[in-house]
Amino acid sequence: METEIKLRLRNETELLDAPENSLISRLIMPDSRREMELINLYYDTASHDLTNRMMSLRLRQEGDDNIITLKSGDSSENELHQRFEWSACLPESSEDGLEAGLDTAWFKREATSNGDPDSQLMEALKLLKGQPLKAICEARFTRISIDIGYGDSLMELALDRGELIVGDRSEPVCEMEIELKEGDVRDLVELGQEIQAILPAEPELLSKFARCIALLNTANAQ
Repeated sequence: METEIKLRLRNETELLDAPENSLISRLIMPDSRREMELINLYYDTASHDLTNRMMSLRLRQEGDDNIITLKSGDSSENELHQRFEWSACLPESSEDGLEAGLDTAWFKREATSNGDPDSQLMEALKLLKGQPLKAICEARFTRISIDIGYGDSLMELALDRGELIVGDRSEPVCEMEIELKEGDVRDLVELGQEIQAILPAEPELLSKFARCIALLNTANAQ
């Protein structure tokens, strides 16, 4: 299960200056800084079978890799975002895009997770089997990732800046994600509270995908 806290900052300057704060800087692990350009394309069936069940299918272009991630049970409680997720890297021989559909047998065989329940995966794959798909929205952003240690836990702190795109509409992304990699979720919650006490950061209760869907719904309503 993916477990993280998302914090929204007012502008890119505040976001990029965050690692220099004395609280965060002392937690950073040496030589752990990484920067990459990411493009997330979110797919669904024509009947929105995934979105209607709080599921998402993402194709992420990460350098030379194309990674498919299926997420289920997107929820936010006490500022924590928790989702089941399964991921697999497309072979280099595969064409980009999922318009022709997802090879569900391949994904079931190749996808990895952190011990998430097979029943959730099988439910999603049943919905997707044999179905053509369409890209409904996307997110394009630059991510700076840093490994940090807090309490007895290992976390990844990610600084994301870019935009969400739905048709001709867009919305800025300026957020910090802190994801628990190993350890105690209580450390994650405590660190999130400490950061909010010293930085102009507010909880972001919606995932990038959920924000994209809200943007899509706004566009459809007009």
